[in-house]
Amino acid sequence: MGSPFGILVILLILVGVFVGIVWTLMWGLSKVHTGLSFIVGLAGLGYLGWTAIQTLKSCAADPVLIPPEVGGGGEGRAIFACDGPSGMLSYGYALIVSPLASVTIIATLEWLRRRETKNA
Repeated sequence: MGSPFGILVILLILVGVFVGIVWTLMWGLSKVHTGLSFIVGLAGLGYLGWTAIQTLKSCAADPVLIPPEVGGGGEGRAIFACDGPSGMLSYGYALIVSPLASVTIIATLEWLRRRETKNA
């Protein structure tokens, strides 16, 4: 597995590509009908919100308890969801990257709305 910084960069690039695709579709469809661009924008917002909520739900899962070895004594172990570098990335996506991407899409929706009222 790569370094957490490298994975974070890849995550940011992928979210940037997603927002870019949504923005391009919104811009292109606004030339045809503004309502279609709003539907695409709202679908993109819904997807970002859904993935953030699912990530937070999976990170809040109960830990996996591993009992101690038979005859070995000692204590067992507990493995928590979203613990370590991958957990940092999961929380970073759900709490930072997804809201920032949503703000970008909302700003684009507002820009399209203002442009439509200006042209009407």
